[in-house]
Amino acid sequence: PLLACRGLRVPMISGRGLGPTGGTLDKLEAIPGFQTQLSSDTIQRIANECGCVIAGASEQIAPADKRLYGLRDVTGTVPCIPLITASIMSKKLAEGLDALVLDVKWGSGAFMKSLERARALARSLADTGRAMGVTTTALITDMNQPLGRSIGNANEVDESVDCLRGAGPADLRDLTIELGVELLISAGLAQPHQRTDARQQLNRALDSGQAYEKFAEFVRAQGGDPEAPRQLAPAVDVPSVRDGFVTAVDAERLGYTIIDLGGGRRQKTDAVDHAVGIEMLVRIGDPITRGQPLAQLRARTADDRERGAKAIREAIRIGESPVTMPELIVERCSEQGP
Repeated sequence: PLLACRGLRVPMISGRGLGPTGGTLDKLEAIPGFQTQLSSDTIQRIANECGCVIAGASEQIAPADKRLYGLRDVTGTVPCIPLITASIMSKKLAEGLDALVLDVKWGSGAFMKSLERARALARSLADTGRAMGVTTTALITDMNQPLGRSIGNANEVDESVDCLRGAGPADLRDLTIELGVELLISAGLAQPHQRTDARQQLNRALDSGQAYEKFAEFVRAQGGDPEAPRQLAPAVDVPSVRDGFVTAVDAERLGYTIIDLGGGRRQKTDAVDHAVGIEMLVRIGDPITRGQPLAQLRARTADDRERGAKAIREAIRIGESPVTMPELIVERCSEQGP
């Protein structure tokens, strides 16, 4: 929606949850009425009318990916770089793009656990885009802790809406802006030396509410009600049991906790409970006192809340010495090189 405000047409063919990583389609389906399975003609029409559209692969669009996507989850091949490249780029290239910007994550919550493997994936994606005639750039970004504060489905939609209205967590907004700047440059709407001006344009679109209005427009075009309240499960705080500093966050463990609560899939046929989730209240480097809430947990039952709270405490590691907050954007990779 933010880039559509700048006159770009931004189609997106997305997937569902895979491993501990939530899927864009699952999250958007937390919006009442939102339709993700669209025909090619409908995708084209909405992209032309609204400037943006988000839909799933189908028998018309990247049909093999739908089958491979489910098989990867149950065959231990989720981290395979060639299969990741094929899955991502088959959907992106089916969109008929002129330019593509990708967010390649590394760390505890990413498929790529090391920076070295993230670089390999970013290079594979950029090289594939170049071979197919698409200007492709990848930003390698940190996922050693969740981006923003929310983990789940409905709560992540709410957080994204906050960002589109000019609020929301600073790291989520900053990364959104930087990805947007890269695409404006790749699309020829800004020059590399105009990054500051491009950032200002995108920030104005967020702060003015223009980006949210574009979001609401495309949600309505896909059958959803952007103003309808999204159901959330009951919330409880998860307090720290010790003093210290947050030294690390096992983001993968938090992702699996969401699956355990019903917010993701163990098998591709499982239903998703959009209402469960976690709201992070601390970040790496924060000082912590005993009894201070580390996170807010949304779960259906008392047993789920007890089990989820235990997992959250184990995932948020507290040490005696302070550590430095990791850099959010690590590197930039394009088909021309870093």
